[in-house]
Amino acid sequence: MIKMGIIKQTICKLVLSATTALSGCSGPSQQINSYDNSESRALEKDKRDFLEYSKRIITAQANSNEEYSLEVKEELEETIQKMNRAQFYKYLKLTDNLYSKNFIVNPQRYSMRTLETLNKLPLEDLEKPTILFIMGKYDHNLLGIHPLEQKTSKIDDLLDKYRVVLYEVNGKQEFKAAMDRFSRDEMLREEEAIAKGKKKGEVAGLVFGAHGDRYSIMGNKQEDYNEKHEDAVILIHWTDLIKIIPQYDKLFDKDAIVLFASCNAGEGKNDELNLANTAAYSLPGRKVFSCDHKLLDFDFEKEDDGSINPGSLKLYSVSRHIESSDCTYIAHCKDEKECLDEFIETSGISKRSRIDDLLKTDIKIPLHFLNQISYYPNPYQIVRNFAVRGVTNLEDIENYLQVIQTNDSVENIQKQLDIMMRSLEVGFRNLNCVESIVYNFKDQIDPDPRKLTKDQVKDRFGDFDVICEDKIQ
Repeated sequence: MIKMGIIKQTICKLVLSATTALSGCSGPSQQINSYDNSESRALEKDKRDFLEYSKRIITAQANSNEEYSLEVKEELEETIQKMNRAQFYKYLKLTDNLYSKNFIVNPQRYSMRTLETLNKLPLEDLEKPTILFIMGKYDHNLLGIHPLEQKTSKIDDLLDKYRVVLYEVNGKQEFKAAMDRFSRDEMLREEEAIAKGKKKGEVAGLVFGAHGDRYSIMGNKQEDYNEKHEDAVILIHWTDLIKIIPQYDKLFDKDAIVLFASCNAGEGKNDELNLANTAAYSLPGRKVFSCDHKLLDFDFEKEDDGSINPGSLKLYSVSRHIESSDCTYIAHCKDEKECLDEFIETSGISKRSRIDDLLKTDIKIPLHFLNQISYYPNPYQIVRNFAVRGVTNLEDIENYLQVIQTNDSVENIQKQLDIMMRSLEVGFRNLNCVESIVYNFKDQIDPDPRKLTKDQVKDRFGDFDVICEDKIQ
């Protein structure tokens, strides 16, 4: 992180003989005291530099929330103030590595043992099962992730049995980057296990630790902002989870546990759209544990071999009587089709009757896409229209839909969609071309652009040769 001051020994310190007095140097005891004082001052300076640097980093990660940054600095100062020289520089090296490798800017949350474990190479503890922790970098009241902090030793309790991997993230981009790194390391572990004739430990758990609500983690607006920061939010929305997690489905053991150590992730339980249900959809077959209210704490028991007993995992909230109460909600879907059907029936995005025909198109439809097209008029008819015209790849459909100006009236949005479908039907498939046709013809009344032939489009579209070359996507 920072360059440490290097304490240089003086010539006098090296001259340990009876001639030291004659040379004008101090005696041995005075030399040692002088050296110790100099070393102590250098150590204190390095600690101050480390604290200031850490404060700048966390300030940037917390969208310039100075008050939170000061609280983190105070916690860090408390952590390192009693460290001797060797302990501090070891801590400095650990935190420096973890900042680069795991995006960790809150080392004060974790015990030294946890930090040392996180610094291990991917090929160490090859046969141990793994639990992956995704932690929010920002914690505005230093309470949102407290069930996982060193004060309750939840992570430390797992280290004997499990290999723990932990990333701190501040949004969907870092979450995706963390999952990519984790996936790469798991591939390396698999190759190493094969080479050594061993069995790689499975990925047995995925834990999210952050502030949250029903639809997102790290979803609370940050406090104590001035007006220019009022709308700044650090979050991972449920649609982001559904886009990202299924890509890594094969990494997780079929019996892996998912835990949301965040508030309200299971709100509404199985009758509503929430993080727990969408995570269960994203990782079919795995049980997803969450709290349907504000989370106070969670607990679990361990088997004789140190592994977690899934049946003992419970989450607790604070009741109106200021007592802890069981708020555990477990989401579980056997397969993706089952989850999709259940989601359609309970989310409120669609009536079952409106989705039946869409399912018959045999297009695999992820929930994030259902959410996206729900903002268009007759959304499921749109997908059927694409399918009729031979466009069944969801990524292609999403790219085409991006050209629609959705801030227009419902009637004009529908007209843009009709023009798009017509351009696809008569053979214009290049995305730039489709966008240009929609834009240039959306305000035309006579003749109706939704009935134009390809030649008529060419006649009326002066830039056809430049923009609409005959390229099939």
